[in-house]
Amino acid sequence: MCQLTFMRGDPLLVRSTLFNISAINARSGNNDGFGYYSFMSKKVFKTKKSAKEFVYTDEFLDILDRDFPITANKKMSVLSHVRSASRWGGTMQTISDENAHPFILNNLVLAHNGTLFPKDDKDELKDSIDSYWFLHKLDSIVNGEKLKPKHIVEAMKYFEGKFALLIVDMLQPNDLWIARGKTADLHVARYVDENNKEVLFLINTKDSDIENTISPHFYRILLGKKIKLKEDIKQVKTETIARYNIVSGKLGGFKGKIEEEMHVTKSTTAAWNSKRTNYGVTHSYAITSHKAIMEEITNLATQNMLTYSEVCILFGMYTTGSFFTPEKDDLIAFIDVLRALTTESEYKGRLNSWIKVTELLIEEGFDVVDVYNAYPNFTFPWMLNSKKIITKLHTHIIKNMDSIRHQIKESDD
Repeated sequence: MCQLTFMRGDPLLVRSTLFNISAINARSGNNDGFGYYSFMSKKVFKTKKSAKEFVYTDEFLDILDRDFPITANKKMSVLSHVRSASRWGGTMQTISDENAHPFILNNLVLAHNGTLFPKDDKDELKDSIDSYWFLHKLDSIVNGEKLKPKHIVEAMKYFEGKFALLIVDMLQPNDLWIARGKTADLHVARYVDENNKEVLFLINTKDSDIENTISPHFYRILLGKKIKLKEDIKQVKTETIARYNIVSGKLGGFKGKIEEEMHVTKSTTAAWNSKRTNYGVTHSYAITSHKAIMEEITNLATQNMLTYSEVCILFGMYTTGSFFTPEKDDLIAFIDVLRALTTESEYKGRLNSWIKVTELLIEEGFDVVDVYNAYPNFTFPWMLNSKKIITKLHTHIIKNMDSIRHQIKESDD
């Protein structure tokens, strides 16, 4: 997943923390870009380079002096982002300077963590980055007016998937808009000096990266004051929109909610299209230990006849992360995905039909995922195909085994 960061505080702390937290945020696989928006210079900087390397370059130091001058005698504010490119249908989106965050369009600046799936994927932006697609929709709804919570809520109605958003409206340059869905993390921390005066306000995706970045002893060296965490690091409330003012330092919430709709790959079958809206998501928060979470995933994968390769692909599609280095919240959300897919696998005998296909493939020495390479029109994962389509696939494999061997060999080469 990507990592979002916002800071407001003493110039020395903001500059040093931007250096530290950007490198730390990038170390967990977020190596596909780095960028920020400076509230002082009103400039956006973006690069496809990984922050864990870029912050050690002279180029970074030069733009740091340009956009965050040490001579400033007032609080500094910055919105920053490290990118892990989203995957659509198992394909990673392009890594480039242009596709790094934040994005800017007219008066709006946006950085996003998660993956959003447009409900209508047939318009002219179908090949765009999902975050920019959302920004384009939001901009069209705002239509040159000042951004309001209702605009963000309305724009999200056109999308499904995971999100945490940090947004700036140039018409309200002193405000940061914060929107969080159900599954994307977002944490808030406040640091104060010995007089209980706030020296740093910080928003970051992972609380552990805040703890690993902030060194009160180092900050004491910079400021000559004792620095401490004012209170425990807190999560931003789920499905809410809040506004932070960089002048007053006040964080305010709004009534109502912004809903996160779970995205499940659409099948071409009429049964799926008619039933898919009925599959609610109930997060498995009762499962707390890593061992119990992995046992549940293993049980669901076995129940659904999913190979390890298929599980890894599915996890990347729905969380944008890696199953080798998963976040706990992503694993819990993935359980909900597998449970929704279980409903499909049990629908009208699909599972029994698929067992026949897998037995045939294994007998011939194929990996089950090879069938998707040999039959591009066969929907992944298998349970999103009708029983009729699965049965036809089984028959076709039997009749065309030599041809399939050739196709799979070519795709492997």
